[in-house]
Amino acid sequence: MSADNRRPVYSIPPYVTLNSRIDVDDIARSVGYLEQAGLLLTLMRRYSPANVWAAVREYAIEQNHDGRDLPDFIDRFAL
Repeated sequence: MSADNRRPVYSIPPYVTLNSRIDVDDIARSVGYLEQAGLLLTLMRRYSPANVWAAVREYAIEQNHDGRDLPDFIDRFAL
């Protein structure tokens, strides 16, 4: 693999927007705590933190989470 192809797990391609379907459960299962933090911080740099949390909460509620039962990594950042 060339150096050009190596990117951190949390770098987000420009085509990913808050309207993209981001499966928070898959993210929580597939990456570690630091990568989860990087993903959320990268989204928050591109968009406002309030918009990121609104999108994550809306998606979690659509996935039958009641808002209190969000995936663990969301709860850790929401403290």
